[in-house]
Amino acid sequence: MKDKIPGLNVVVISFDAEGDKEKLKKYLSDNGAAMPVVIADTQKEDIGAAYQIKYIPFSVLVNPEGRIVLKALRGDEMYDAIKEAMAAK
Repeated sequence: MKDKIPGLNVVVISFDAEGDKEKLKKYLSDNGAAMPVVIADTQKEDIGAAYQIKYIPFSVLVNPEGRIVLKALRGDEMYDAIKEAMAAK
């Protein structure tokens, strides 16, 4: 999606408390992640509550000021909403 929308920065945040962080790091390294991936320390960060995440995967569009613009969109609906939000800048 980043290729289709100039100026869009995408970051993936993994906050699966049950997951094996080292296994995920190795997978990302071996497979060349297409975008930055942040592995949250769920003991210190409550990302799920901050972004009102109710299921996984969950998408959130955050503007440069850190405000949530869109959330819980998928597929073409997400693509169209992001294009519209980016055009409004």
